[in-house]
Amino acid sequence: MLKTVSEAIEYRRSVRKYLEVELDVEKVKDCIRNATLAPNSSNMQLWEFYHITDKETLKKLSKACFDQNAAKTAVNMVVFVARRDKWRERAKYNRFSDEISRLNRELEQIYGPQLEGGNLIARLQSILKSDGGGRGNAIISQFLRAIRERKNIIKDATNRTVASIAILNYNKKRVNEGRELTTILFHEQIDETMKWFEGRGQGKMKKLDDLKIVENGEKVHTEDSKIYRAKLLIYDRVRAQLNDENNWIRYGMYHSNFPNPWGRWMIDWFGDEKLNTMWSAKALAQGFDMPGADVGIIRSSTSNVRQRIQTIGRLIRKKKDDDIISEIWIIYVSDTTDERIFTKHDWHQELPDIPVEKQEDEVQTKWKIPEWEINEEAGIESDGQDIFQGSFIPFFDGGFESLPQPDRELTDEELESIDVEGLECGEEYPDSRAIKSSSYIIRVSESGDMTHIDNGAPFDFDYEPLKYGSNWLSKNRKKRGIIHVLSNGHAVARSVSGTVVFISEVNLDEIQRLIDDIDDSFDEFMKGFKS
Repeated sequence: MLKTVSEAIEYRRSVRKYLEVELDVEKVKDCIRNATLAPNSSNMQLWEFYHITDKETLKKLSKACFDQNAAKTAVNMVVFVARRDKWRERAKYNRFSDEISRLNRELEQIYGPQLEGGNLIARLQSILKSDGGGRGNAIISQFLRAIRERKNIIKDATNRTVASIAILNYNKKRVNEGRELTTILFHEQIDETMKWFEGRGQGKMKKLDDLKIVENGEKVHTEDSKIYRAKLLIYDRVRAQLNDENNWIRYGMYHSNFPNPWGRWMIDWFGDEKLNTMWSAKALAQGFDMPGADVGIIRSSTSNVRQRIQTIGRLIRKKKDDDIISEIWIIYVSDTTDERIFTKHDWHQELPDIPVEKQEDEVQTKWKIPEWEINEEAGIESDGQDIFQGSFIPFFDGGFESLPQPDRELTDEELESIDVEGLECGEEYPDSRAIKSSSYIIRVSESGDMTHIDNGAPFDFDYEPLKYGSNWLSKNRKKRGIIHVLSNGHAVARSVSGTVVFISEVNLDEIQRLIDDIDDSFDEFMKGFKS
């Protein structure tokens, strides 16, 4: 029985006592997934959902809920947790992302075709050098600064360090089980390597940010904030742990500025297994004669990550028998530009020397770190366990399908399987990669008029099912746009933020007839130029 929204609201009842009936776990997961689609401020997604089915845990939760019937009789519970501690880094990231989008629009208006094709950053830097103080110079400088600031937010994310500790704890667990492991942690810059050993150190760690932040309604300097103190505590605790004689980690460090002969000695000691863990900047991945390792951890995601993985892959395989697969851990921040390391390359195809039947299970898997929080004393906790304890280890979160997918053209079957039922114009399309599979391209002017290009000449394209979408696109982008018509009959476009959005469903036969009419018009148009 179908109901309107108003009817459904009026029909709603609050149930406080439940039958002891088993629930379909997948249906519960679908409900949780739908809940995550709700609008939220700045798309920060500061939530966590815990689906509880364990009977003992349910009893404890029931007690925490004062043994109300709704809790006592529930066979499942979903606990909603608001992660207020996550908003600062995410808010800063979103702020710079919005600024980058705004400045990019201004640059397109000023320079237009000069920005098309190739590396945008390189083109802007070239314009800066040759423009001679042109009107766009200030905007270019602001744009490049925002790019750098956003990159630094991702690079310095606290959870990068927490994830590194979790992986090392995982190694420790396996060492305790009798497996010897050697590990190399790769950083892009020397100062990232030094932070592990210097605590407050120099440079960026000492400054961290000079921005003001708000705590308890008052502006405080970053150095006085809980977040700042917690970060320092992380580094201080790492140093203390690494210097503990009873600790399983025997660590060394190498980078291009490391004084000789200590650098050479560090590498020799690592090769002789006097050391089992090496902190390094990228120098060790650049053809250096480095002993092989069991585990490689890439802590910084960069545009050169493809080369880095392939180089490190060769490095960590040096030592291994043919039947043992070594590990490369890539630490990335989800829902940021970090995910490009997966979308730019199809690792499923590119990872070498791994039997195809093993790739999905043994190579491309997703792992998460346990949730942790900063307590009132700026201490660091996770389920009552210190994150530096060996119990704080990453957990498996799915195979290849759970990772960001390669940015490639979809197959016909994949396109046909995309469901747009209930989607409104302007809402995010289920798979952004579909835009690469355009069957027809319709251009939209600033005023919402549609044209189709035939042999370089624009012709009016009057198609009623796309009119609403073309007007929506011009109003939201506030400039020209493109509607991509896909082979599955869906029309999509890019929003002002770059997100691929749904426009409408169309009839491909009708569009083809309109295109054929344009071809006839073009032939008539060309007759006027024939002698």
